[in-house]
Amino acid sequence: MKQVSLSKLLIQQILLAILTGLLISLPVTLIPAYFIVQSNIQQTVTHLEQVSHAEVNQHLVTGWRQANIDLILQHLNQEIPGAYFYLQKHPSFVDTNEHFIPPEADEIKQLIQQVEANNQAASKASLFSDKLYAAYPIKFKERCLTCHQAEVKAGTIALNQPAGIIAFEAPFSTAMVSTFTQVLFFILFMSTFISAALYLTNRSIHLKLLDPLQDLSKRIVSLQLDSHTQALDWKRTPHEIIEIDQIDEKVSQHIHFIQGIYSKLDALIVTEHETGLFHRDRFNEVMSYELMRSKRYEHEFCVVVIKLMSAEPTDMERFNSLSEEQQNAAKVHRFSQLISNDSRATDLVFRITEDLFVVIAPETDLTGVKVMQNNIVDHLKHAQHSQVKNAEYRFNFHFKLGFGHYPTDGQTAKKIMQEAAIRMKSTDY
Repeated sequence: MKQVSLSKLLIQQILLAILTGLLISLPVTLIPAYFIVQSNIQQTVTHLEQVSHAEVNQHLVTGWRQANIDLILQHLNQEIPGAYFYLQKHPSFVDTNEHFIPPEADEIKQLIQQVEANNQAASKASLFSDKLYAAYPIKFKERCLTCHQAEVKAGTIALNQPAGIIAFEAPFSTAMVSTFTQVLFFILFMSTFISAALYLTNRSIHLKLLDPLQDLSKRIVSLQLDSHTQALDWKRTPHEIIEIDQIDEKVSQHIHFIQGIYSKLDALIVTEHETGLFHRDRFNEVMSYELMRSKRYEHEFCVVVIKLMSAEPTDMERFNSLSEEQQNAAKVHRFSQLISNDSRATDLVFRITEDLFVVIAPETDLTGVKVMQNNIVDHLKHAQHSQVKNAEYRFNFHFKLGFGHYPTDGQTAKKIMQEAAIRMKSTDY
């Protein structure tokens, strides 16, 4: 996993959001803007064509004289200031002694060729040069025919016959788009851009920053450091953001440190802090002491071995909120409480493994140990079916129980424990 710092991640996400916002908002804005601008250009060209025809009808009634052409161009320049107009006669009206000056712009030449070929208006807008080019044919109208009766009779002039071509080059500017339309597109662009950028930024911050922080916070809150076995639920989780990963690493280090302290305490304390029973490391020591004492004073003593096979909760709604490891811990803790409460004050209760318990009963003969065994069984069965005050969970326990006696079952701790294990296998509660 590639890790980045929080500041670098925020910069990357902001830049990515800006870029993505532009990529989304530009097409959303420019595509409709293109069609609107094209429509406005077409309207402008159509308007100028109408104006040109009106000027032609007014000033060409007396023929293609230079004074008339100058008036047409003068009036058209007043219609679009800063524009360059070019008027070209139809070849049938050009005198041999007239000097023909071609237009300067190649775009106008191309448009004139299109108009000559199609006899229809043509336009072209260049966004890079900020120019608008247009050309449209001039046709004879009814009013012009009255001044050219001789040509009409000769068949050289007819209604709607091409008389020439007018072309112009005008500045292409936002003036061709209304102020309302410009404001509308600006609002559309900004709203789309801001919405896309905010969504991407918010989503990225949640996925890469807030969600990992929330998960880390939940894991820290769920820690229960009063028991080193529960602290084992913590697992080191690498994070993409360096600062969050450093927090996770520090918490992991502290948990490992606390676990080390618990392990050292376990080696020093006499009882377990989970169950309150005597520590298993002290069992061999106490067993050797009781054997030595019993041999010296010729006293009897017994051991009771109890193995917890299974325990199912009766309060499932509350129990389901725990993990499997917490379930096992609650089960063992409750079972340990029952055994400890049901043992005599002189008895010593040890937890050997997670589910194996041993009770050393000094000064107890065979009759006494059988009574003690029956009492433990009765108390365990009664406790699991009754409501225990202040008990957080209730269980249905399944267990096995057996006893060993000195000196009947042997003279050594190993032999006594073996006999207790044999008796335990034959029982089932």
